[in-house]
Amino acid sequence: MKILIISMFTISFALGQDSLPRSLTAEEKTRLHEIGANRTITDPPDSILYAPAEFDSVAGIIFAWESYYNLLTDLIKEVAEDDTAWVVVDNIAEEVSVTTTLTNEGVNMDHVVFQRIATNSVWIRDYGPWWIYQPDGSRAVLDLVYNRPRPQDDEYPENLAAEWNIDYYGLGLVEAGGNMLLDGTGNVFISNIIFDASQGFDPNLTQDQLDEYFLDYYGVENV
Repeated sequence: MKILIISMFTISFALGQDSLPRSLTAEEKTRLHEIGANRTITDPPDSILYAPAEFDSVAGIIFAWESYYNLLTDLIKEVAEDDTAWVVVDNIAEEVSVTTTLTNEGVNMDHVVFQRIATNSVWIRDYGPWWIYQPDGSRAVLDLVYNRPRPQDDEYPENLAAEWNIDYYGLGLVEAGGNMLLDGTGNVFISNIIFDASQGFDPNLTQDQLDEYFLDYYGVENV
């Protein structure tokens, strides 16, 4: 069975400062208490067939059009040659503008799909959705609490699940997507930064709680 999932692309190149950087700003460090304030937390799924690995086949790549526009244009052009590039824009006016930009650069617009979902920053690999397959073969969104006080970013996975009309499961775990790697065989690799409250993570998180989150929501036994 070929597994198709959606991958989120993170721009991690030092090409200039984003309007909101990957790290916490000085101002955001004063608002750590706002992280996850309005998040939807759900019970875990009843049963999990499979949590795809980082390197599994993908149906396309999701890009948040918030900064690094020249680089994003080049990447979207490359992806859209053969696969689907989902481009997240804040509103219809931005969609019109981005359409003009991509068309002028020769992007295959037949493979570009816009999502009008407001976001705060470009770092969608850190705040975007994770995926599981359920026993009936359906795909569902898993949503971690983003370790930044950026509410639109944090709400994106739930909004995506609603737009695509697929099941949604919200965890209470504060994490950044770039800090974890699933291998598809029951293992997830995470750095110890997840216990560092100064980086926006949960100061009360224990290893036992971390293990329980991944077993209940991802079906992963080894953390």
